[in-house]
Amino acid sequence: MKFSTSFITLVAAMLSQTSAASVDTTADECGALGVMKVPDVLPEGVNPTDIRNCAGHPLGFNGTKADHEGLIQGLAGRACETRETLGCTKGKDGVGYCWKVCGTGGEWCWTASNGGFGGWDTCINASDCGTDNNQYGCGAGGCADCGCSCIHPGYP
Repeated sequence: MKFSTSFITLVAAMLSQTSAASVDTTADECGALGVMKVPDVLPEGVNPTDIRNCAGHPLGFNGTKADHEGLIQGLAGRACETRETLGCTKGKDGVGYCWKVCGTGGEWCWTASNGGFGGWDTCINASDCGTDNNQYGCGAGGCADCGCSCIHPGYP
Protein backbone atom coordinates (compact mmCIF):
# COMPACT_ATOMS: atom_id res chain seq x y z
CA MET A 1 0.00 0.00 0.00
CA LYS A 2 1.39 3.39 -0.99
CA PHE A 3 0.73 6.54 1.00
CA SER A 4 0.74 9.90 -0.68
CA THR A 5 3.10 12.62 0.51
CA SER A 6 0.14 14.84 1.42
CA PHE A 7 -1.37 12.06 3.60
CA ILE A 8 1.91 11.58 5.46
CA THR A 9 2.24 15.36 5.92
CA LEU A 10 -1.33 15.52 7.29
CA VAL A 11 -0.65 12.70 9.81
CA ALA A 12 2.62 14.34 10.92
CA ALA A 13 0.80 17.67 11.43
CA MET A 14 -1.92 15.98 13.48
CA LEU A 15 0.63 14.24 15.69
CA SER A 16 2.48 17.50 16.22
CA GLN A 17 -0.73 19.27 17.29
CA THR A 18 -1.61 16.43 19.67
CA SER A 19 1.81 16.67 21.31
CA ALA A 20 1.55 20.47 21.69
CA ALA A 21 -1.95 20.16 23.13
CA SER A 22 -0.65 17.58 25.62
CA VAL A 23 2.05 19.99 26.84
CA ASP A 24 -0.48 22.82 27.19
CA THR A 25 -2.86 20.54 29.09
CA THR A 26 -0.08 19.43 31.44
CA ALA A 27 0.94 23.06 32.08
CA ASP A 28 -2.68 23.90 32.86
CA GLU A 29 -2.97 20.85 35.13
CA CYS A 30 0.23 21.67 37.03
CA GLY A 31 -0.13 25.44 37.27
CA ALA A 32 2.31 26.91 39.81
CA LEU A 33 3.72 23.45 40.59
CA GLY A 34 5.41 23.49 37.17
CA VAL A 35 5.76 20.77 34.58
CA MET A 36 8.23 18.03 35.44
CA LYS A 37 11.44 18.41 33.44
CA VAL A 38 12.90 15.01 32.72
CA PRO A 39 16.69 14.79 32.41
CA ASP A 40 18.13 13.29 29.22
CA VAL A 41 19.69 10.48 31.26
CA LEU A 42 17.56 9.05 34.05
CA PRO A 43 19.08 7.51 37.17
CA GLU A 44 19.34 3.72 37.08
CA GLY A 45 16.06 1.99 37.93
CA VAL A 46 13.76 4.91 37.02
CA ASN A 47 10.94 3.83 34.70
CA PRO A 48 10.48 6.54 32.03
CA THR A 49 6.79 5.63 31.61
CA ASP A 50 6.04 6.24 35.31
CA ILE A 51 7.13 9.87 35.71
CA ARG A 52 4.63 12.30 37.22
CA ASN A 53 3.48 15.34 35.23
CA CYS A 54 4.01 18.07 37.83
CA ALA A 55 7.40 18.90 39.37
CA GLY A 56 6.25 20.48 42.62
CA HIS A 57 4.72 18.74 45.60
CA PRO A 58 0.92 18.93 46.02
CA LEU A 59 1.36 20.81 49.31
CA GLY A 60 3.07 23.62 47.41
CA PHE A 61 0.72 26.28 46.14
CA ASN A 62 0.49 30.05 45.73
CA GLY A 63 4.07 30.64 46.87
CA THR A 64 3.79 28.66 50.11
CA LYS A 65 4.78 25.16 51.12
CA ALA A 66 3.82 22.86 53.93
CA ASP A 67 6.63 21.61 56.09
CA HIS A 68 6.88 17.95 57.03
CA GLU A 69 4.72 18.50 60.10
CA GLY A 70 1.95 19.79 57.85
CA LEU A 71 2.32 23.44 58.79
CA ILE A 72 2.28 26.16 56.17
CA GLN A 73 5.38 28.31 55.98
CA GLY A 74 6.88 30.62 53.39
CA LEU A 75 9.57 29.59 50.96
CA ALA A 76 12.12 31.65 52.88
CA GLY A 77 13.43 28.37 54.22
CA ARG A 78 12.58 25.30 56.21
CA ALA A 79 14.36 23.84 59.17
CA CYS A 80 16.65 20.85 58.88
CA GLU A 81 15.39 17.68 60.55
CA THR A 82 17.42 16.52 63.53
CA ARG A 83 14.90 14.36 65.40
CA GLU A 84 13.61 11.77 62.90
CA THR A 85 14.83 10.21 59.64
CA LEU A 86 11.38 9.80 58.08
CA GLY A 87 7.78 10.62 58.76
CA CYS A 88 4.28 11.45 57.59
CA THR A 89 2.71 14.92 57.44
CA LYS A 90 -0.40 15.71 59.41
CA GLY A 91 -3.00 15.86 56.66
CA LYS A 92 -6.26 17.76 57.15
CA ASP A 93 -8.29 14.82 55.87
CA GLY A 94 -6.23 12.19 57.70
CA VAL A 95 -4.03 11.49 54.67
CA GLY A 96 -0.54 12.96 54.67
CA TYR A 97 2.64 12.69 52.61
CA CYS A 98 5.83 10.78 53.34
CA TRP A 99 9.15 12.57 53.82
CA LYS A 100 12.64 11.43 54.71
CA VAL A 101 16.05 12.88 55.45
CA CYS A 102 18.02 12.72 52.20
CA GLY A 103 21.18 14.59 53.17
CA THR A 104 23.90 14.43 55.80
CA GLY A 105 22.96 17.75 57.39
CA GLY A 106 19.30 17.00 58.06
CA GLU A 107 18.13 18.03 54.58
CA TRP A 108 14.76 16.42 53.96
CA CYS A 109 12.52 15.81 50.96
CA TRP A 110 9.04 14.63 50.21
CA THR A 111 9.31 11.08 48.88
CA ALA A 112 8.00 9.74 45.60
CA SER A 113 7.84 6.35 43.93
CA ASN A 114 9.92 5.44 40.89
CA GLY A 115 13.16 6.64 42.45
CA GLY A 116 11.68 10.08 43.26
CA PHE A 117 10.24 10.70 39.78
CA GLY A 118 6.84 9.00 40.24
CA GLY A 119 3.77 9.80 42.28
CA TRP A 120 4.17 11.37 45.71
CA ASP A 121 4.00 8.84 48.55
CA THR A 122 0.94 9.20 50.79
CA CYS A 123 0.52 7.95 54.33
CA ILE A 124 -1.71 7.82 57.39
CA ASN A 125 1.24 7.55 59.79
CA ALA A 126 5.03 7.26 59.64
CA SER A 127 4.94 3.45 59.54
CA ASP A 128 3.45 3.79 56.02
CA CYS A 129 6.69 5.44 54.84
CA GLY A 130 10.11 3.92 54.27
CA THR A 131 13.68 4.42 53.19
CA ASP A 132 13.78 2.22 50.06
CA ASN A 133 15.11 4.58 47.39
CA ASN A 134 12.93 3.14 44.63
CA GLN A 135 9.55 3.30 46.40
CA TYR A 136 10.46 6.22 48.72
CA GLY A 137 12.99 8.14 46.64
CA CYS A 138 13.99 11.71 47.40
CA GLY A 139 11.53 13.70 45.31
CA ALA A 140 12.87 15.00 42.00
CA GLY A 141 11.61 18.33 40.75
CA GLY A 142 13.81 20.76 42.61
CA CYS A 143 13.09 23.55 45.06
CA ALA A 144 15.83 26.14 45.06
CA ASP A 145 14.05 28.28 47.67
CA CYS A 146 13.11 25.57 50.14
CA GLY A 147 15.93 26.08 52.64
CA CYS A 148 17.05 22.82 54.23
CA SER A 149 16.03 20.61 51.38
CA CYS A 150 17.73 18.08 49.18
CA ILE A 151 18.87 17.95 45.62
CA HIS A 152 17.85 14.75 43.87
CA PRO A 153 20.83 12.88 42.42
CA GLY A 154 20.62 12.87 38.65
CA TYR A 155 18.23 15.84 38.53
CA PRO A 156 19.41 19.33 37.62
